[in-house]
Amino acid sequence: MAIPTNLNLRQTIEGMPLTFNTDAAEGLTAAIQFHVTGDEPGDHFLHIANGECEYNEGVAKNPSLTITTPSDVWLKISRKEISGQDAMMQELYTAEGDLSLLLQMDALFSDEVTMEAANQRPAGPISLSGMSWMTVGFIPWIAFWIMFDIPSIPAWLKVGLPFIVSVLTVGYRWSVAKVNSRLSFPPTWFDWGSLGFFTLAGILTMTGDVGFPVWGSVISSVVMAGLWLGSIVFAKMPLSANYSKWQYVKTLWSNSIFIHVNAVISLMWGWQFIVASLIGIAAMLLPQWHISLTVLRYLLLIPAFIFTAQYQKRALSLHVDEAAIRKNRFWAEMGLSAVSGLLLAATMPNFNVGLLGWIAVVPLLMILNTTPAKRHYLLALPFGLIWSAAVHNWYPHIFPPALGYFLIFAVGSLYASVLVLGIMLQNRLHGWLKLLAVPVVWATFEFIKFIAPVVNAWWFVLLAKSQWRFPPALQILTVGGFPALSFIIMLANVAIAMLLLQLMMDNLDNLFVDRHSKIVTQKSSIIALALVALILVWGWSVIPKINATETFVIASVTDMSGADPAILAQGGELFQAGIEGPYADTPEMSQALFDVNVDLTRQATFESPESPAFVVWSENEFADADDAQFMGQLSDLARETGAYIMADTIWRSPTGIHDTALLMGANGTEAGRWAKIHLFPSEADYGLSAGKPTFHTIETPYGNVGGGVCYDYHYLDVVRGLAQNGAQIVLMPTDDNFNGTPWFPPFHASDAVFRATEHRLAFATGTVNGLGVVVDPYGRITAEGKTNERGVATGKTFTVSGQTFYTRFGDWFGWLMVGILVVLVWSSKLKRKSELSYEQ
Repeated sequence: MAIPTNLNLRQTIEGMPLTFNTDAAEGLTAAIQFHVTGDEPGDHFLHIANGECEYNEGVAKNPSLTITTPSDVWLKISRKEISGQDAMMQELYTAEGDLSLLLQMDALFSDEVTMEAANQRPAGPISLSGMSWMTVGFIPWIAFWIMFDIPSIPAWLKVGLPFIVSVLTVGYRWSVAKVNSRLSFPPTWFDWGSLGFFTLAGILTMTGDVGFPVWGSVISSVVMAGLWLGSIVFAKMPLSANYSKWQYVKTLWSNSIFIHVNAVISLMWGWQFIVASLIGIAAMLLPQWHISLTVLRYLLLIPAFIFTAQYQKRALSLHVDEAAIRKNRFWAEMGLSAVSGLLLAATMPNFNVGLLGWIAVVPLLMILNTTPAKRHYLLALPFGLIWSAAVHNWYPHIFPPALGYFLIFAVGSLYASVLVLGIMLQNRLHGWLKLLAVPVVWATFEFIKFIAPVVNAWWFVLLAKSQWRFPPALQILTVGGFPALSFIIMLANVAIAMLLLQLMMDNLDNLFVDRHSKIVTQKSSIIALALVALILVWGWSVIPKINATETFVIASVTDMSGADPAILAQGGELFQAGIEGPYADTPEMSQALFDVNVDLTRQATFESPESPAFVVWSENEFADADDAQFMGQLSDLARETGAYIMADTIWRSPTGIHDTALLMGANGTEAGRWAKIHLFPSEADYGLSAGKPTFHTIETPYGNVGGGVCYDYHYLDVVRGLAQNGAQIVLMPTDDNFNGTPWFPPFHASDAVFRATEHRLAFATGTVNGLGVVVDPYGRITAEGKTNERGVATGKTFTVSGQTFYTRFGDWFGWLMVGILVVLVWSSKLKRKSELSYEQ
């Protein structure tokens, strides 16, 4: 094959080893240095030894021959537009050193390019070509995808078989690799990534993760995307190059054109899997299209394999400039940001693969630590927007749609900014302090948002919510509240990202710290991960087994009162004005609401194995709290069932009209009332008044009971105040019916889990449209209703004596984060000041 004429200067010199004549170089050891000026300035050298020629960028230590040339001159020589001798005679370039070596150039380098290598395959007893081994690499994934959607196959087999195949593949590669041979075939980036994913899948399966059996196939596509795209940025060569290189001579393996071509192939695979994951999500959310979308998702593999087979042969002769190489890396980085967004979304309520939260942000953190600061915000945007879309997609249901979608974008952009600010601070700090920057900035932002005026009413999802179904992690809430949990989750992500960068530093051109700081960071990262592991082990160890003799049952009612036409039709003029949720302003509507909840209460009492001690209704404002007719009926029902009933009412008190949780005792007498303290703007506009924060509790045979209504347990003050006043059980009616969206209720239910764990309370909610929960004092959900489906869920719980550290001392950890952030910023300014002094 003739030398291509469309190469730039770097590619021309880089391609010279492909034309190297081994016979002419017998016994020759030399280094030919090129010092290039003109349009493409730079230093390059060729090292010749043992009959091989190798290209290197930079300056050789002791060059045998140094050629100083403008880039256009050497390009003309390589294209035979002028002869090398004539150009030298005309002083178009100069040469110093062993000029006899210059005279041998024509003999050492021919006019023909040799690229393809016949009969070359990876080392080892199994006789397969390199590209065939890439097909082998897909076998565990294909087996997983096929088995995942077959319900009759046990979960351990779905994960176990691919795991075994991955172990065998890595083991085979490892056993046959010859460390000192350039033809060795050690485990590839793909092999290690496959083993890592199926190890993680095994852990998720063994721990009983509730989300992975539903979303595992989609997550596998996201991880696949991360493997392909990550190889472009962090590996020595793109993933496909690990296999396709065996079709070509060794001198081509490090050639920029070869790397670029395989980067395009790997980029295609990475984005193909991102598209496949989005199609997989659509298949889960659109049951009527599930089969068609699933088939389409897997059919995408066919054109990907065809493209891989055909593109490389056609593209090796293409012109590749630095802009194309940078573009490949940029889109790989954007894809990895999207991977982090998808992984973090998978951890949240509605998806519930919580363990991914400890590694989800790692790809993006690695990107931000290896790219210029001016690109950080753009690179963080896909992460922020995808995560925001996944967790705030209910915004258009509570705001006008245009405003709702704008807010999704705005909040996603805000989270991207928080991460970028954390990285900016990290880059200004020394040693182990770098580990703290991103976790402190993130935890501080979440805390300030939650306690500051005005913004505390903005419902943003917390990073800590990723662990709402993982009780071992939740136990840290008893010490420092949600900022402590968000902090350790982000700390784990940062530490893992730092460690991975340490392992890959030989593959990276630029890293974020000097060598001394790298060593400190590596040790600190290990210590940080050990600390996180100890916290989780402690959390696991403090959770007791449930003693059946000490438990009691709570029933959570989902009455669907806000979506029942038969009930809504009974409303009068007051209701038609549009207050938040049903507001029974006619006797007929009150009776309709009461009858529905009576049936559900009796169902919980007489159809369950154990009668409930408490029944929690929804926030339906079913009647006036002092209406003798309806309170009399509620009293009769409590005596009939022998249960305390927490109902939602309207209380017309001297201090105003209150949305009020009313507890009817099992003996038929009212036990207590709790006026709603935190109101939605629409409730205040309608004339409801906020209750006084008295936080009183009621003594019952099962423990001291406190109450509130809906929005009250999103905030921190109400449940903490009740716990400080001796509450052991908290019951709250709830209305999450934002136009029937199924996405929001789990996020509010997670608030109940957090408040229960923070204060070691038995906690239960009743809901209009779900998700009602019964939670024990250690954050375990023992019962949950179904969203947008009328019914009742009963679960066991128990009480715990005493107050937690968090109950007694409140938001100390959040304020600690604020203080540490101030110290870190001050420290970063001192570092910057010392650097400027040194430069001067």
